[in-house]
Formats: sequence, structure tokens, C-alpha cells
Amino acid sequence: MAKLSKDFYKMYSLLSAWYGRERAKNEINAYTPKTVSAGDVANDILKKTVSPDLLKTIKITENWEAIVGAQIAKISSPVSFRRKVLCIQVSHSVWLRELTTGPAKAMILNKINELYGKKHCKEIQFVPGGR
Repeated sequence: MAKLSKDFYKMYSLLSAWYGRERAKNEINAYTPKTVSAGDVANDILKKTVSPDLLKTIKITENWEAIVGAQIAKISSPVSFRRKVLCIQVSHSVWLRELTTGPAKAMILNKINELYGKKHCKEIQFVPGGR
């Protein structure tokens, strides 16, 4: 770190002598790389290399408990998202039937569209989980 500040002061004094103090600061700021967080870099890489459907699946998985509630989150998890159809894995056949035929399916669909946009998800499919 000390070497960096020595280089900085050398450059600043050189530019100050050449341009004056005000312009020296502007020149240093113009050529100093901006700091970027590791999270921003990771997001950029993911956007370029991962399919948009997988990114949507990840977003839904991160907020799964908030979307469906603690009880349903314990027995289910999002598996995939393709062509606006969310595939949800359910751990037991009784829950599979309840979620498929009961009002929970519409509630989950509405909650996802409320959080991520009206046309984010058009259908939900429930599949039995592996053992």
C-alpha cells in the first residue's frame, strides 16, 4: 500500500507541475479505475453465461419460503423454469395431490407474478420428489 501512495504522489506532483493542481486531480480521477464489487462482477458473468430461465429459477428459489410459507417450503422446492412454466418438486404424494388440486397452486402463481412481474410465470407443474 505504501508503494501505491508513493506512486500516486509522484504522479500527482508531476501532473500538478504540468497542468496545475485542479486539472491534476481531474486527470488522476479520469485514469483511475473505478472500484467494482465482486457481487456485481459475478452478476455480470452469470447474465452472460447462464440462461435467463435458470436465473429466474435461482431468484424464485432464494425467496421460496417467502413465496409459499414455511410449511409448504419444507416439502417442496423449485426445480426448473422453462417457457414461463415453473416446475416444483414435492416430497410426498399426498402433498403433491393437495398442491395440484387445492387453492395453493393459484396462490403460488399469483405470489410469483406479484413479486416478479405480471407475465413472469403462466403455469405451475408439481412433480414427485426423488427419494
